[in-house]
This record gives sequence, C-alpha cells and structure tokens, in this order.
Amino acid sequence: MMEGKFIPVGKVDGNTTQLKVKGLKNKGNYKFRVKAVNKEGESDPLANDQYVLIKDPWDEPGKPGRPVITDVDADQISLEWDPPMKDGGAPIEEYLIEMRDPNSREWVQVATSKTPNATVKGLKEGQEYQFRVKAKNKAGPGQPSEPSEKTICKPKFVPAWLDHGALKNLTVKAGQAAKWNVKIGGEPAPEVKWFKNQKQLEMTGALQIDTKKNEHTILCIPSAVRADRGAYSLTVKNSSGEDKEEANLTVLDKPTKPRGPLEVTDVFEDSCNLNWKAPEDDGGEPIEYYEVEKLDTDTGRWVPCAKVKDCNASITGLKKGQAYQFRVKAVNKEGQSEPLVTENAISAKNPWTEPDAPGAPDIVDWDKDRADLTWEPPANDGGAPIEGYIIEKKSKHDRDWKECAKVGPQCEGTVHGLKEGEEYQFRIKAVNKGGPSAPSDPSRKMIAKSRFLKPHIDRESMKTVTIKVGQNVELSVPVSGEPPPKKEWTFNDKPVNDQKIKITNEDYKTNFSLRGATRAHAGKYLLTATNDSGTDSHHIEVIVLGKPSAPKGPLDVTDVFEDHCTLDWKPPEDDGGMPIDYYEIEKLDTASGRWVPCGRADTTHATVNNLQPGHSYQFRVRAVNKEGESDPLTTDKEILAKNPFEVPDKMDKPDIVDWDKDHVDLEWKTPNDGGAPIEEFIIEKRDSNGRWVEALTVPAGTTKATVGNLRQGEEYQFRIMAKNKGGRGEPSDPSASVIAKSRHLAPHIHREDIEDTVVKVGAAVKFNVNIDGEPPPRVTWSFNGGPLNNVQIDDVDYLTKFLISKAVRKQTGAYTITATNDSGTDTVTIQLKVKGRPSKPKGPLEVSDVFEDRATLDWKPPEDDGGEPIEYYEVERMDPKDGIWVPAGRTADTNFVVDGLQKGHNYQFRVKAVNSEGKSDPLETEDSTTAKNPFERPDKPGTPEATDWDSDHVDLKWDPPASDGGAPIEEYQIEKRTKYGRWEPAITVDGNTNAATVPDLTAGEEYEFRVVAVNKGGPSDPSDASKPIIAKPRNLAPSIGALSDLKVRAGQMITFETKVEGEPEPEITWYNPNGSEIRHGGRVKLENENYHTKLQIRASERENSGVYTVKAKNSNGEDTVSVKVTVVDKPTPPQGPLNVSDVHADHCTLDWKPPEDDGGLPIEAYAIEKYDTATGTWVPAGKVSGNETKAVVEGLIPGHEYKFRVSAVNPEGTSDPLETIGKTVAKEPWDPPGKSGKPDIVDWDKDHVGLKWTPPTDDGGAPVEEYIIEVKENR
Repeated sequence: MMEGKFIPVGKVDGNTTQLKVKGLKNKGNYKFRVKAVNKEGESDPLANDQYVLIKDPWDEPGKPGRPVITDVDADQISLEWDPPMKDGGAPIEEYLIEMRDPNSREWVQVATSKTPNATVKGLKEGQEYQFRVKAKNKAGPGQPSEPSEKTICKPKFVPAWLDHGALKNLTVKAGQAAKWNVKIGGEPAPEVKWFKNQKQLEMTGALQIDTKKNEHTILCIPSAVRADRGAYSLTVKNSSGEDKEEANLTVLDKPTKPRGPLEVTDVFEDSCNLNWKAPEDDGGEPIEYYEVEKLDTDTGRWVPCAKVKDCNASITGLKKGQAYQFRVKAVNKEGQSEPLVTENAISAKNPWTEPDAPGAPDIVDWDKDRADLTWEPPANDGGAPIEGYIIEKKSKHDRDWKECAKVGPQCEGTVHGLKEGEEYQFRIKAVNKGGPSAPSDPSRKMIAKSRFLKPHIDRESMKTVTIKVGQNVELSVPVSGEPPPKKEWTFNDKPVNDQKIKITNEDYKTNFSLRGATRAHAGKYLLTATNDSGTDSHHIEVIVLGKPSAPKGPLDVTDVFEDHCTLDWKPPEDDGGMPIDYYEIEKLDTASGRWVPCGRADTTHATVNNLQPGHSYQFRVRAVNKEGESDPLTTDKEILAKNPFEVPDKMDKPDIVDWDKDHVDLEWKTPNDGGAPIEEFIIEKRDSNGRWVEALTVPAGTTKATVGNLRQGEEYQFRIMAKNKGGRGEPSDPSASVIAKSRHLAPHIHREDIEDTVVKVGAAVKFNVNIDGEPPPRVTWSFNGGPLNNVQIDDVDYLTKFLISKAVRKQTGAYTITATNDSGTDTVTIQLKVKGRPSKPKGPLEVSDVFEDRATLDWKPPEDDGGEPIEYYEVERMDPKDGIWVPAGRTADTNFVVDGLQKGHNYQFRVKAVNSEGKSDPLETEDSTTAKNPFERPDKPGTPEATDWDSDHVDLKWDPPASDGGAPIEEYQIEKRTKYGRWEPAITVDGNTNAATVPDLTAGEEYEFRVVAVNKGGPSDPSDASKPIIAKPRNLAPSIGALSDLKVRAGQMITFETKVEGEPEPEITWYNPNGSEIRHGGRVKLENENYHTKLQIRASERENSGVYTVKAKNSNGEDTVSVKVTVVDKPTPPQGPLNVSDVHADHCTLDWKPPEDDGGLPIEAYAIEKYDTATGTWVPAGKVSGNETKAVVEGLIPGHEYKFRVSAVNPEGTSDPLETIGKTVAKEPWDPPGKSGKPDIVDWDKDHVGLKWTPPTDDGGAPVEEYIIEVKENR
C-alpha cells in the first residue's frame, strides 16, 4: 500500500464531532485522523484503520464519435460529432474540443460546447489543423475521440485577386516574344479573361493563353508584330469580387515607307530639292533619319546621296544633263522602311546661268575699322536679275580672299570689322539665281586707319615709375591721331632741358630716356600731343628713392634725472622719397668715449633710460628709411645725470579702524615729502602665504582707505608707502593682524543642504544644514506648525543635523527650520513625502447587473492612497467549487464588469488598489453570487419566404419565434448571403412586424436570407435560410448591348460579343449579310447562354464583309442590332492588257484598267517597273496616282529592249503585277533622212555664194524640217 503524509483539512467547534471534508480527488485512497485541542495543546490522533476509496456514484463518459469538418473559413473551422455510446451514469455536461499543436504536436484544449458541434475560431490562415473531442459529466472528461481529418484553414470566400506587379508595360521588337505571367487566386477559383483595347482575346496560332486555376495565367505572343501593340488588360472575377490590371504592349519594328508623293523641285545642273511626308507608322521608335538614294538611269544602280532628319533634302553632286530617279527610306533603331520612289525621272540642268563679273571696286571713304566701296554692275546679268553682291577682302598677310560683306542689288557697300593698321584689297562678285559670278578685278590697296582723329596718348605706357638714385628710366609712349600729332614734354611746367634726359619723337610714338637719376629728377613729367583735330595730355610721376637728409636741429635735452632724460628734434628736410621708418638714437658716456645705441623712436620725441647717476652724456639722432640711415644730428653740449629732488620719508604703520568679510578700513599719517609733492600712497597687504602684494593706490590728499576684494576667513596685515617724483619711499612697519569676516550678519540657511524629499516607508531621512550668521544663530525645527515626533536634532554653531531613522506614512508633511540672531531671522520649509502601499478599497463591494456570463462590481477608493496616485484596481474572482482566486481584470475606475462567468456557477469577488509601491489588502464580497440571466434569448424565427422581387430588392415574410424567452421581441435582424459569399447584415426592422423589404441588391446576383429575433436576453439563433432567389426583374423586354462596326484584315478573326438583357431570358438569333441565319460550325463559333451572345468567324475573307444582324426575343418584346464588317486586303492585279504606245528612244506610254477588287480600301497608287534585258533586273520606273491608269515611262536607253509591269497599291499592300506580253525596243518611230543632192553654185559675190540642191530620195518617215549647210575654206 502506498504511504503518504497527513495534511490539515479543517477545524470544527469543540461541541461538534463530525466534518465534511472537501477537495478530495475522485478515485483516491485516503486515511483520516482527528485531534482534540484545548489550551494546553493537542491530543494524540484518532485514525481509521483502512484506506477509504473516494469515488462518485458515476463514471466518466465514453469517447464521442470522430469529429467531422462541416465548414472551413480563413480563421475558423466548424465540427460536429456523435455523442458517446455511454454517458457514465450522469448527463453529459459539455464537450471539450482539443486541437493538435502544430509545433509541439501536443493536444491542447481550444473550446467547449454544450452540443455535439462547435466552431473553433482564432485560427491562422494556411495552417493545417486536426481536432478531437472529449465528453464530460460530473465524473470528469472521458477518453478522447479519434482525431478528425487534417484540414487547412483557408477562406471559404476570397475575392478574386491578381499580382498587379507582374502585369507591367512591355516593349519588344517585332519577331520577339511578348509574355506576361501573372499569379492569380480567389475562392472559388476566379474566371480569367484577357482583353486588348477592351476586346476580349481568344487563343489563336499567334496568341496563346495558359491559365492554371488559383496559380497563374500566362499570355504569350510568340512572334509579335506591330499590329499586336495596344492596351492589354486582365480581369479575374468570382462571386466574392473582381480584380483588374492593365498594361501597354509596345512592339518595335521598322517604320512603314514614307508617304508620297516624292516631289522634286528647284532642279539645277548639279542639285535639286526633294520633299515627302513622314510614314504613317514610325515602328514605335522615333525616325532617326531618312536615307535618300538616286538612280542613275545609265547604270541602273541605286546609290546613297543624302541622310536627313526632316522630310526634305537638298541633293547635290548631280551630273549636268543626266536623268535621275530618287527614293527615300525612313530609318529608326529597328532598321529601314520600304522605299518611296519618284514617279518620273528628272534631268539635271539649270534654268539660268551666273552673271558676268562686276567692275573693280573704288574706295571712296575709310576709317580705322571700315571702308566704303562703289563699283559698276556686270555687263550681262546671266538671264536673271542681280539679287545682290558679295564683297571679299584680302589683307597683306592673307593668302586667300575672304567674304566680308553681302549687300543688295545697289552697287555700293561698306566693309566693317577691319583691323586698324592692316593693309587691305577688295573685290566684288555679283549674285543671281544662277549663283555668284566670277570675282571682279581687285581694288587699290589701302591701310585701315582714321582719316581725321584727335590725338590720344596711351595711358598704359605712362604709369608711375619708381626707381632708386642712379637708376635709369626708359619710356616708349604710343600716340595716335590723324594726321600724326606734335609731341612736347615738360617738367614742373617747364620744357625738359636736362643733359641726362633724351627725347625722340616718331609719327605715332614718343621715346623718353633718363640716365643716372638723382633725387632732383623726382616729380611729374607732362606729355602733350596736338594736331588739327585737338589736343591730349597726360603726366607720369617719376619717384626717385634715396636715404633721408639729417634731422633738423637743435637736438634739445629736457627733464634730466639721474637715470633718464628727454630728447626733442625736427624731421629731415628730405625724407628720401619715402616715409621715415624710425629714428635711431645713440648716447656717448664721456667716461667711456664710445657712441652706443640707446633706443629708437617713431616720432621726433624720445625718453632715454638707463643713465648712470652722476655721469655726463652727449646724444645724436639719425633718420632711417628703407634706403638707409641719414647723417646724424648731435647735441651741442654735455648733460649731467642727476635728480632735482629726493623720495619721501618712511611712514608710520597704518591703523585698522573697521572690517567686514571682504574689506578692511585703514587710516595713516602723512610723512615728509622729500622736497617734491607726494603724488600717491601705495598700500600693500600680506595674507597667510607671507608675501607682500600691492593692494591699493590712493591719491595724495587723503589719509584713509578701504582695501576690498579680501577672502572671507583669511588673516591679513597691511603696510603703506608714499610716492613723489623721486619715486617710492620706504614701506611702513606692518599693521596689526585682522581676519576678514562680518562683524554683524543676519542668519542665512543654506538652501542647497535641504530640499523637498520623497522616501519609501522604512527609509531614513537625513539633513546636515549649514547656517551663516554673526553672532552664531539659534536654530528651531517644527512639523506642520507643531513639535517634532520621533526626529533626532543635533545643533552646533553654524550647523544643524536632522535625522528620521525609519520613516512612516504619518511623518509626511511640512518641516520648517528657523535661524535667529540679533541681526535677523531666516526660515526654510520643505515637504517630506513618505510613500507606501495604499490601504484597501472602502466597502461594501457591491455586485449588480448579474447575467449568465457577467456581473458588475462597485466600490469606493481607499482612504489612504499610499502617497502615490492609484494606478488601477485589480479585480479577482473565486468559484467556491475550486476555492482558487483568479484574475478577472484591471480598471482605473471604481466599477468593473466581470466577463467570462459560467452559467449557474457561484462566485465571490475581491478588489485590490494598486499604486507604484504595490498592492493594498483586498476588499471582498460578503456573499457569493450565482451567474444567471434574468431572462432567456428567444427561439429562432420561422424560415423567411420571398413574396415579391425585382433587380434591386426582395420582399420577405416569416413567422415569429415560438417563444420570446420571457422578454418582448425588440427587433428582427435580416441577414443576406450571395451564392458564394458570407452571411452579412442586410436590414433591421421593428419586433412588431414579420415582413421586410431588403434593398440595395446587385442585379443578377443569387441571394439567400435568414432572420434573427432579438430581445433583452440577446439575439436568437438564426432562422433556417430561405430558398435561393436571383435579384432580377420579373418581366423585362429584351435589350442587346452596344456593338461597334468592325474592320479587320483578311485572315484575322471577326468577333462580336455583348450582353443581352431580358426576363425571361430572350432567344437570340444571328443573320448573315445575305439574310440567312448563322449557325454554329466550320469557321463559325456561336455561343448564346446566360444573357450573353458571342459570334466568332475565324480566318476572315473579303466575302465576309457586310452588315450582320442579331435579334433577341421573349414574351415581353424583341430587340435588333445591326453591325457592319469590313474585311480589307491588298487589291487584285490591275486588269489587262498592259498596252505600250508612243514609243521613243528615251520614253514610252503605258495604259491599263483598274483591278476588279480594290481590297476594300482606295487604290493609293500604281507602281510601275521596267525590265532592261541588258541588265536582267526589274527596277522602279515611276508611280502614278490611284485615280490614273496611264503613265509615261522616261529614262529609257535608246536601242535597249524593255518589258514593263504595273502593280496596284492600297494601305494593306501591293497587288500581284500585270505584265506586258512582249518586249519593246526604245527607239524613235522614224529614221534620219537620206543624203541630199550635190549643191550647185548658182551665184556669188565678194561676201556670199548662192547654192541649189535636190532633196533626199528618203525622208526617213518624217518630213524634212531643215537643211544644214557646211563650208570649208581652201588655203
């Protein structure tokens, strides 16, 4: 048998001999013992002999059936299971739902349920879960059920979504693949649709769509062409929502060919201009340039001749008289377009020639930067008016002629911008439309200069010159003016006349030379230039630097004393051309006989120190500048170094008459002045360091002073001496010692030693407070205006000590210290705060508003908050069944709603106040409280039925609940749910009605409805769901959605798709342009379902063009819509035959008939090609407008054999060609005539001859137009 230990389980009154023991473990084996207790102690125990098995009269229930998953959402899973086969002899109280922890794999309880079904909430989306169930009765929980199937938590209804970041604008080159791979999702799996330019796309050989549900959708164009460019959009949609995104596809390709016609203008013998229009499609890239080529009809080869940015070009380098054709290609980064070719060839020739050369120019006027010219016009203008003249110049140093001006048709002009002083010649060219003529003969030579010009002296050449004595000055000054000016130099207003100065003058320059300058040459030199146009003058200053002259005397000696004297003199007459830097002073002691330096002075006054008393001295002074020292100025006689008086006598020691903490007042007697008035008294002080330092200087005439700035508490002595012109006298004897302190001082409590204080209960409080005052103040303490309790106070002079060993809450308050002496009083009050836990809240703890799951508590704040604010109240509850207090919540108020109570359980409650120092003792309820409602929830209402509906609302009615739960029904809450959606509130109506209209429904959506009854006990369970109903009109005439006319290229798919409204759903029929009904099959795909119609005709042909009709019909009416389809293609070949007529050696004429089918688009042009059997290649021969069926082909080579062909061109392309049947030789339709008869001379004279001949026998097939007569001289 297992042994345990005895533990106390209870006490009873001495008169009671039985006890109900609680808290025993079911199916546990126990022994019990009892002890009697009196005041003297406990008795020996009485114990039972055998263990007693403690068990209920019932067992745990059996295990429930395996739970089945009935519903799944993003954060919850619903379960249901079968009750256990055995209830263990007691009713099943509840079921415990457990979930396997995905991390630890342990089973944890997550919910309870009174019924064999439950919904577990708060789950994580995407996590896998497994559940099991235990049944519980009075005996406790039974064995767990078998685990449910593993289930992933995912939304039941998720709005359709797509990865917007994957659908971005895309740029590819023609022939490359364009591909989007977009992640998609939603519950249920969404419907996926791709659109281009708002038209839905279908899979074709050129476009592939691959969609995998809830994973991705891929749109791929394996080989993109320019027609694939556009705005693509992706739509994903399910019953829960819709998502869209759009992106642009740009396909880059070569541009289409430039638009014609290719016009040739301004044709000359070596050049012409071309003009055309930009291509309709630039290929998605900017046109970088146009490549222009020319076809030499002699060689039959196309060669490049220009690259241009704009739609025009100037072509040069043509051969005079040669026939040319041109073509232009547009070029972008992707390559070259097809060429645009000129329709006809052109011949390179000018419409006019250049004029003859003009006459040689004559120079009629000029200046330093210009020349005015005149000339005679050319004798021949070349057949076109003279438009202007080109003036050319050539300077003396130029090798080539340079264009310098252009003027109009007048025969005069001015050339500007000439360089002054340069020699020039000029010539003229005449210009007409044919170009510039040959140049004229050159003009005479000329120098660019002014004809009349006021003199001007170059200032830059006459800046101030600074030299030293003996140096030279060389000046070369340009002087302009016309005619050349006269030059004159002056010095100090007089003509320059000095052997050291040489002046030479030239036409436009003057030269000045000064050799070996002296100080006399310093000054201003004026240059004056004069001619008929005026005068100019400018001066130059010449500075000649040297040593100064000697200072001017006399050298006066004054204020002679035994160790110093004063000197005075005047500045030198000549400072050497620069400032005097200083004066050098020397002295001569007659005892030594040597001159020695004794100082420098900046002015003409100086004091000489360090003389030897009783010695005789002489002095001298030199002026010094940067060039050196002057000669000296010397004193006339010697002086003797001696004083004129003595120092004062020694003074008596000073008397101390008063003091304070920072000063001492002294008095003294005046001594003998030594023969000169006393100027001042010098007071010295000595502190504990033992050194005498000067403390104060007092002017003569007073015999008392205050020495300040003393250090408080320091001991001092003082002495004094008098001073006159002879110097300081001997110091007095020291005064008596004195300490620097106050004699009378009001009390002052040091505030820094005592301050407001906060401590915790049990902590010590200590202050050591310094107090100033003379005499030492008396100190008293008080608490809140009264005496102190449990506080220790110790007082000594200038200090008081305050001590609380262990602070308690009642010592919180104001403490006042007061210091008093004869000079006054000082008082300081501080606050002491002793903080601790609050007292328990004030009762009673009242319980109100009790329901099955909650109750409200109320109480009052504690009487003592512990010195700190109450932060919150901690509320606890205890179910007496288990006897454990558990937290119920926190609140800052004095009331609290306790949630989470179990219906029918008894509870006790308690509250603690909490501040920063801790928790108070608890306030408890006096009695227990049972968790139960004062009323019940109502039963669920009857199933709602639809009584009427339309596209935006449904009318419902239902039966009230069988029981209102003991409280009136306050309202009904109607909920709605779409086919794949969740239940959501729809409308609330008053509890007195059993019908409602649910508004704001989405047309075409399928709905279910249910009703919840609400009373004071809360909402009932929802009613059963109504039958599904679609929000739509009950009766509606058909209406077909809009359709747009369609133009497609041959081979592309024809697609029409639109909605068809109507109730009941209409019957839809499509009709061909010939009126026959269209049926599904072959190239035709026709779908009519769910209010939607879609018609597709694959691989369209020209025969599919026409007007198509769709008709919708139901019992309420019908609707018809027609739409036009145009299928375009390149045209068929022109109709023959291709006739050749009017054949000549260099051209012929072609004519043909238009094609039978223009491809659905206007014929823009006919392209003509020729085939020269000599070269064996087809080359372009021209183009004509689509309105013409006749053309002249030029540029044929005489005698060559040709074939021709013509193709029709529309915007979709070029037809197959129509070709001539035979070959054509390029030759004239006639031959040269035969030989004429021999001419006979029938008459003659000295200057003429008369002739006669017979006509040729063969005129070559054309009338003879003229005869050419040739002559030959015999010598």
